[in-house]
Amino acid sequence: MSRCQRPFRQKVSRLSRPSSPARIQNWPGRVKTGNDPLLACDHAAAFSANQSLRTKSFRRKLARSWNSRCDPVGTMKRKASAVWQGGLKDGRGTISTESGVLSDVGYSFARRFESEPGTNPEELIAAAHASCFSMALSAQLGEAGLTPQRIETTATVTLEKLPDGFSVTASHLDVSVTMPGADAGKFNEAAKKAKEGCPISKLLNAKITMDARLNPGS
Repeated sequence: MSRCQRPFRQKVSRLSRPSSPARIQNWPGRVKTGNDPLLACDHAAAFSANQSLRTKSFRRKLARSWNSRCDPVGTMKRKASAVWQGGLKDGRGTISTESGVLSDVGYSFARRFESEPGTNPEELIAAAHASCFSMALSAQLGEAGLTPQRIETTATVTLEKLPDGFSVTASHLDVSVTMPGADAGKFNEAAKKAKEGCPISKLLNAKITMDARLNPGS
């Protein structure tokens, strides 16, 4: 049973049916729906269908609705956009993200293939991989009953020119974790699972390597 289900089931067990649809929002025994229209609709639908709110089938239905808002499940879509103007070597481009964290950030041939300061696609891939892995490792450590104080990850993405063109061929994760009193065996197993299970690792068609160090801390 999830952390969300426990309080939910306790609340549902105390539910009593309102005397009329008009009184549903003032119903003393109802689950607090706040601004959640779907939970409110579940209540109204159950009433109009003349279903008892004490039935197991309805409690399961409402639990699924409740838990879908507690747990990070389902399909998520994130957007970013790029605009390029001009030729490959003399042109310039900008990158923006839906969140606004990146807004018309410049990139160019020189920033990607030469030494001009600025970001480029491979650097952004490295940032995505490092951040994704750190969260995946935290999750795996939690599954093992461990809580890290600090996870530091540096991802180094390699772009190579191959016979058929340029390709991202590798991403190396350099990981340092501070976790006093942790079991080294559990840590290494969690790090391996995180490297393989991280969504960005799965996305990359590249060789992924890792050096993971456990710091005992204070």
